[in-house]
Amino acid sequence: MDKEEPSSKQLPPEIVVSLLRDARQAQKQGNHAKARSLLRVLTIHHPEDTRAWLLLATVAADRDEQRFALEQVVARNSDHPLAKRGLATLQNSTSQKQSVDGASYQTKPIPKVDSFVPAQTMPPAKPKLPEREEEQLPQKSPTHTVALPQFSEADSRTPTEEQRVPATEDARKEPHIDPTTAKTEKPWPQSTMASPFLENIARFRWVLYIVLAIAVILFFLIMVFQDTPSENEDVEQTDPTPSLPGAGRTQPPFASNTHPEALQGEIIAIPLVSTDSILPTRPPTQTPEPELRVSTLSLGRPVQQDDWYVSLLRPEDAVFVQGDLGHIQTEGQFLIVLMTVSNGSTEAIQMPANLITLLDSEQNRYKALPRASTVYLDSYGRGQYGDLSMEELIPPGGGNVSIPLIFDVPITANDFHLYMEGVDAAWPIDTSFTAIVPTILPTIVLTSTITPTP
Repeated sequence: MDKEEPSSKQLPPEIVVSLLRDARQAQKQGNHAKARSLLRVLTIHHPEDTRAWLLLATVAADRDEQRFALEQVVARNSDHPLAKRGLATLQNSTSQKQSVDGASYQTKPIPKVDSFVPAQTMPPAKPKLPEREEEQLPQKSPTHTVALPQFSEADSRTPTEEQRVPATEDARKEPHIDPTTAKTEKPWPQSTMASPFLENIARFRWVLYIVLAIAVILFFLIMVFQDTPSENEDVEQTDPTPSLPGAGRTQPPFASNTHPEALQGEIIAIPLVSTDSILPTRPPTQTPEPELRVSTLSLGRPVQQDDWYVSLLRPEDAVFVQGDLGHIQTEGQFLIVLMTVSNGSTEAIQMPANLITLLDSEQNRYKALPRASTVYLDSYGRGQYGDLSMEELIPPGGGNVSIPLIFDVPITANDFHLYMEGVDAAWPIDTSFTAIVPTILPTIVLTSTITPTP
């Protein structure tokens, strides 16, 4: 029974375009083995397509396959510049060295063929070798062309009788292949890959390039962010917040058992400053005022100004608060000072806003915020955190009341003193008492009377 001839039906145009595109993509990715397989299939079904031959020459396994592909291009287009230049280069390199088997490569142009014939489908060369040797030798076509590599069953189809190229007279006159020489020949030149390790490197080299690029980008980002200062760098330089003042306090100052004589001392009498000359609030004026040199007043020592008697009793009665008081927001931080105030006049009046001034180490002056004093007492309770605010009338007769004075000061300012205008002495403010939120604040309940010294 005769063997049925495989179909030589040509591939659809869209399949041809797809195979060419995949072969070019595999060539760009360095996967020459895949590109060769696709192009060999394409040249079997479409031998007239010079694009496939020319691309196959760029991914050929060795020079023999490259030469064969270029010759097929020249056979179909004798004026093709790339193919002619490539054949000339191969011819020059081949003429300078002897072949391994002692025979020169056939430089005679190969006649144009319509398709490739796989090696295993062609009859063996004569004289016929022993059966065992014949199985090991590659089969040669009548035209003595280079055999194609082994394909799968779907790819290695035998063309019809009409498509086979008959052997020419020149080819028939050529001597047969020497069996001793044929034993050393290979069915198709093997790949030049040195090892599977190098093949894996070529396959995954794009992944390595991407990983290296990401590493370089991350390195530069880390360097940029390390050189950029943090926005809160200056704010975070403050000392750790100590324990809040007022905790464990058992007896407030100026309790009912306090002797009035304990408050007696030297009284400094100064004229009352007009309210028209109230000092500006922070920020300070651009023209600095003359430096004020003051001495230190001891805590608990009262100071007199006309009918007003004022004193700061303890260092913990001045607390720095880092947070807002109700709807009053701070530009830096609040300083809450609980002062002992006495009205020695015969009528109820408000405490003058400029009676007490705060001075820092840079000679910046701050005045108390009357509205903040009221909001503070309304939020945290009267009687415990103060008796009256700066906006309320102070009863006459010299009775002592506690009034919270609230200043808005910068976080970077330091070395604060409380003083009266015109007095060369002031109370120092201890900056170690700080609260994050005003939960434990200075508490004073005053029942004694400040009695001025005659």
